[in-house]
Amino acid sequence: MNQLSIGIEHECGPTTLPTEALYQSSSLLVRYLSDKYLIPLEVGTTVRRHNQIVPTQCPGTLSVERIVSMAVEYVTKQEFQ
Repeated sequence: MNQLSIGIEHECGPTTLPTEALYQSSSLLVRYLSDKYLIPLEVGTTVRRHNQIVPTQCPGTLSVERIVSMAVEYVTKQEFQ
């Protein structure tokens, strides 16, 4: 799996909630990677939670759906520059 995927680590957990800045930067990164590697953004298939791969509590309080939704809203790569 690690040789065929891109993993993104987030700084949040059960006692450290994700911030708005984390969602903004993560969604920009996800959109950039999607554009660069032509990866469609579909939660559960092309975008998977850590707990879909191995038994873990990750992503905890992080909303993967929110990150992907925000990433889909970015229209061009110009936001990354």
